[in-house]
Amino acid sequence: MFGDEITCVYWDFQTNKWSSNGCNIVSEDSNRDITVCECNHLTNFAALLDVSGRENESLAKSILTYVSCGLSIICLFLTILVTSMRRAQNTVYNFSTNELIKTRSIITYNLCVCLIISDLLILFGMDRTEHNV
Repeated sequence: MFGDEITCVYWDFQTNKWSSNGCNIVSEDSNRDITVCECNHLTNFAALLDVSGRENESLAKSILTYVSCGLSIICLFLTILVTSMRRAQNTVYNFSTNELIKTRSIITYNLCVCLIISDLLILFGMDRTEHNV
């Protein structure tokens, strides 16, 4: 698939990183969908797949991302507005459930703010992913 490189590795606790020493791929039992690894020791194993360079940039994907994030931000602001109006209405008419509504509203506000921040990070950070070394 697109020149993906699969590596059989284990977690080396002394260097705190993945290592491939003593591990290899069993090519007779592996195919495009299944990778069989063989190692000469027992520890935590994984098959790492390098997918760098797989994603193709296109104008359609960028436009779709900007439109989706913009629509998401608008809907999240509307959610905050409706939740505020509903909380104010329930505070006046139904005092007994005020604490439950207050707690639910705070959770909704926090969730919406976090999602707005993540959408803004996607919008303004989407094209700033190059590796500057």
